[in-house]
Amino acid sequence: MPRINHDGRNENTTLAAALIIDKERAERAAKTARLKEARLAQAITPGPSQRKPRVTKKVRRIFVAG
Repeated sequence: MPRINHDGRNENTTLAAALIIDKERAERAAKTARLKEARLAQAITPGPSQRKPRVTKKVRRIFVAG
């Protein structure tokens, strides 16, 4: 429940402000979740370390043949 100040302000205005703040917090949380998900997806994709064995095989062939 939103806090209601009894300092003469309109309760509807206070409620509307609380709803806007809640919406902004939800949007921020969703954005953070999307960014975390994107970082995890990048971490799962194959990195350059998995491509190195192919390069070393080619280099070995060149040295053996040459």
